[in-house]
Amino acid sequence: MRDKTLAGLLALFFGSFGVHRFYLGETGMGCAYFLFSWTWVPFIAGIVEGIMLLTMDQATFDLRYNRTPGVTTHTVVTTYDAFGRPVVHEQHVYSETVELGAFEDPHPVRTTRTATADMPDYRGRRPRDQAERERFVLMAAKDHAGMISASELSLATQLSLREARDALEELRKQMVCDLDVDVNTGIERYVFPEFRPATPETGAERLRGEQGDTDWLDNRDVR
Repeated sequence: MRDKTLAGLLALFFGSFGVHRFYLGETGMGCAYFLFSWTWVPFIAGIVEGIMLLTMDQATFDLRYNRTPGVTTHTVVTTYDAFGRPVVHEQHVYSETVELGAFEDPHPVRTTRTATADMPDYRGRRPRDQAERERFVLMAAKDHAGMISASELSLATQLSLREARDALEELRKQMVCDLDVDVNTGIERYVFPEFRPATPETGAERLRGEQGDTDWLDNRDVR
């Protein structure tokens, strides 16, 4: 684990030769400092960087120089709904280990960010392309029971309000959703019929349906 004070002192006294850069694991920059050590540029840069390292917050130093590369795993699980249709669940797990300073917690801390069906991976993210944007819109609409507005989509993702409205309009032009305007409040919401909860059939509707099924018996010819 690298020490912040030692790195600052190396930059102040041996910054001309890039010793502090080698100590911080930046071999390329250290070689550049050493090659130009005959000039005043590495000397001045070493003094400036030494002051910055000594005055830097310990947590910032640890996150920048005392961290190991994270590992991302991607898992795809396929399940089936009540109608036998396949439902794909994607899980992205990012893990990294950060070694804290000696004057803080001596134990390494592992932070994990997981995106599952319980915490969709679209939240707080910006889609990378058109296909992922459509997927984010569909996931957000499903989480909102099939009715979502542009402002709700913008809050759930990193899309701006205009981008969210354009994304919903594109799906409406593809006849994936419909636009519904509340006559009282004027709020525009996009309705995705596929994600709308099924309305339970009332007793009167069931009775009318059963009566319609038996109407042919009354209208049949009696010989």
